[in-house]
Amino acid sequence: MINEGKIDGNTNIQEIIDDIVEKPKYNIENRHKKINRANNYLYKVCKKLNNT
Repeated sequence: MINEGKIDGNTNIQEIIDDIVEKPKYNIENRHKKINRANNYLYKVCKKLNNT
């Protein structure tokens, strides 16, 4: 990256390495809503199947 001119001499190489190897961060804020919707749908389908 240095040879290609993508980073200059002032760039902290260790900081770049730390960012690359860092655990990914996932936003799970809305995940439970999607799961609840799927569960509700499956519940309704099963209920209809049991009533027939």
